[in-house]
Amino acid sequence: MAIEKIDIRDSDPEFKRFKNKLKDNPRHVDIGIFGAKSGSDMVQKASQNEFGTERIPERSFIRAGIDKHKVAYIKFMKKAAANIAAGVASKKTALMLLGAKAKGDIQTYIDIGKFEPNAPFTIAKKGSSKPLIDTGRMRQSVDYAVEK
Repeated sequence: MAIEKIDIRDSDPEFKRFKNKLKDNPRHVDIGIFGAKSGSDMVQKASQNEFGTERIPERSFIRAGIDKHKVAYIKFMKKAAANIAAGVASKKTALMLLGAKAKGDIQTYIDIGKFEPNAPFTIAKKGSSKPLIDTGRMRQSVDYAVEK
């Protein structure tokens, strides 16, 4: 999942040096459910719900959870860019804060999102019609990683 890239143009030489510094130290934040930490079974369950299958309706919780807050993330990164330029924050720290915020937003969306209810068989098996919540493992598996 990628948040829109923001291209800022400026003729100021100091800004150009700052922009080149960011290019020399590329980083990004990945947000989702990672197999190495959560297990491939959880990645599979998350994918089946996120995109749907023949038997499971699409219940987008990652994309929808991010889309709901997209404007706020863009505003946050604009402020972070100013702090990085001023030398009071690092790109890694800004991305870690963004990742933590997005993780919480997705977890909240799992709790409050309007999803198609579980099938009667699933309700009987787990005792609830609330999709994406059974043991809480999927919700707890949402995470982020800042990568180079």
